[in-house]
Amino acid sequence: LPLLIDLWRTSPLKKNGTVTDIGGVIKRYNKLLLKLEMVQGDSSITIEAQSEIHKLKEGISFLSDRINYPHFTMKELNTTIGSHLNVRTPAARSIISSLFDGLYFDNTTFKHYTSHFVQKSFLTKLQTQIKTDVDTVISELYE
Repeated sequence: LPLLIDLWRTSPLKKNGTVTDIGGVIKRYNKLLLKLEMVQGDSSITIEAQSEIHKLKEGISFLSDRINYPHFTMKELNTTIGSHLNVRTPAARSIISSLFDGLYFDNTTFKHYTSHFVQKSFLTKLQTQIKTDVDTVISELYE
């Protein structure tokens, strides 16, 4: 889920066969919204946006387009995975905390999947899969 959120933030938009690059998406965002935040909770994503009242209808339309018509490509996928994998190894305190979390949170909980170790393992496998079958990976993102 963290990968999908970051990918969603940096990907172009494709609606009715027309691709809008990320620069165009950002321009539309800056024109219509004052603020846009996405927060990942334990079992949900909260999207918050602010707009001037006279731009509200267009702002809601932009959010709808952004949520429903992302255009995921190999370039954005590789860049996002690379940035996640290039994060330095957590401090010892974080590693110990993750190990303790592992004692209490199994693979049925959100907390398990946010661990640096689980994320790194998943992203490394995903990066390998992209090299052999990128179309399947991208189609799974849309599901």
